[in-house]
Amino acid sequence: MKRVTSLILGVALVVATLGHGFASPDVVRVRGIVGNVDLDQKTFNLKAEQRSWDVFFTDETLFVKEGERAEASDLKNETPAIVSGKISEDKKTIHARVVAWGNLPDRRGPAPGHGGPPMVLGIMEKLDLEEGVFELRHKDPEGNERVLQVNYIERTRFLRDMKPSNPEAFSNGEEVRVVGPINPEEMKMEAHLVAFGKFERPGAPGQPGRGSPPVPVDGIPGLVTAIDHDEMHFSLQINEEITLTINYFEWTGFIRGNRFVFAEELEENTRIIFYGPVNREEKTARAHYVVWR
Repeated sequence: MKRVTSLILGVALVVATLGHGFASPDVVRVRGIVGNVDLDQKTFNLKAEQRSWDVFFTDETLFVKEGERAEASDLKNETPAIVSGKISEDKKTIHARVVAWGNLPDRRGPAPGHGGPPMVLGIMEKLDLEEGVFELRHKDPEGNERVLQVNYIERTRFLRDMKPSNPEAFSNGEEVRVVGPINPEEMKMEAHLVAFGKFERPGAPGQPGRGSPPVPVDGIPGLVTAIDHDEMHFSLQINEEITLTINYFEWTGFIRGNRFVFAEELEENTRIIFYGPVNREEKTARAHYVVWR
């Protein structure tokens, strides 16, 4: 149990730190293949499909392997990894705050930070509609059975085959995906979304074709001027001449104070940084991440 708790704590740490990577436009989180590791110079190269970065690390850089703390010497060439850190003005160099690699425990689907809060695949049990809770039984990579207590509220979104649903339509024994932050000490999870059947969320940065376009490295700052949470879109004023209509989805990650929150916490006159593809002709966009400034 001690090892499992340590692993889950590692996941929470990676999620929190990588989420913090979106706190300003010059801080990024990118994915690629490691090469040219030089422990003496404390540097390596990170190569994605269409570009690469020179990555520098220090004694303060956090290295995470398989959800646990690791050393720089554990990082090997040809390893797929995620790097979070400050990027240079020419976009060629990253000073790493976090370097993470390997399979992360108690989850299936994209690794933390690849499209929002952690996603856990498991079996729904002990559904209590009055209390708004259920248990999620799942297995870790070693095949050990684990149970999370999941809480949901009125703002939690329920989907069945990508169509809006409600908790009354769910039953014990169904395999579901639950998206939301995890409390590793109490083995509890706050459900932002519960999905049964078909479900898609955006792919990892640098990996086009895995559900949706990749998340761009640079965000777009602006002021929220109007919101329609029922239709799931809002207006973002970029400057005096340009206002974008931003559409968001169940899988969109909303990050406030280094924590994933519900979309309904977004209010008018809030300054944010938006991440996602933009249709410049129609002045519309699809939100992958919305980050409070």
